[in-house]
Amino acid sequence: ALAAHPSPLNRAEARRALGLPAEGLVAGWVGRVSREKGIDVFIDALSSLQDRVIQAAILGEGPERATEAARAQSIAPSRFIWLGAVPEASRYFAAFDLFVMSSRTEGLPMVMLEAMAAGTPIVATNVGGIPDLISPKEAVLVAAEDPGALADAMRAVIDDREAASARARAAQLRQKTEFDVGPWSARYE
Repeated sequence: ALAAHPSPLNRAEARRALGLPAEGLVAGWVGRVSREKGIDVFIDALSSLQDRVIQAAILGEGPERATEAARAQSIAPSRFIWLGAVPEASRYFAAFDLFVMSSRTEGLPMVMLEAMAAGTPIVATNVGGIPDLISPKEAVLVAAEDPGALADAMRAVIDDREAASARARAAQLRQKTEFDVGPWSARYE
């Protein structure tokens, strides 16, 4: 049997645990802070959303962190909250109003399945294995290396909560039916 995971926290608990503001919009970004994960594209996209008050919570460590944190601070002071490596990051997804994956290249990202399972609205780049896990019915997919498209996708999620929730529910259902431990191992067998 698989080891039991600590259960996910609700929005208020997750925000408290991560030290995020109780109110207000937060975009979550989870992964290795590296060029292939497109952290720079995410920073440019979020910084360009001047007409929307949205903060970013970045969970992860990596070679680009110092450079990109300094750059983010210079272009959008205090909008980016750098949380470093957070164990069991999937427990905290309820803290996010949307989950953003800005990768330039990607395999089959576990973190995407975790976001789907959490029912968090997803914006992701259409690269590598991502389109195998999630479709435009379940997320907003954009081209890689395009901060403008990423910003527009984030704005669409924020501005049409109903559509975003419907996609998130569809993603949650797809994760459960296609990629949960049962179906996943059955297919693997």
